[in-house]
Amino acid sequence: MPTYQTDDKIIPEGVNYSTDFSIVVDPGDGDVQVQIEDSAGDWFTPDGEEYTLTLADVYVIDRRNRPSLKIVASGTAKFYTIGV
Repeated sequence: MPTYQTDDKIIPEGVNYSTDFSIVVDPGDGDVQVQIEDSAGDWFTPDGEEYTLTLADVYVIDRRNRPSLKIVASGTAKFYTIGV
């Protein structure tokens, strides 16, 4: 059985850089956000539904040409990743 987590997970630029990965989401009463690191080293959640995951589902994340990513769970949401 997979291990769900609630702590932030950082996926550095270059790790499996050309391979997509999956996030399995159990949103509870929150959501899971995919954040991007900007040039100042700050994390932000871009606009767009592919960055704020609100449904219990498996989401495939395209890693091509992306900077470092951080996965953040809010509320009682939890997630696990496949492929990173």
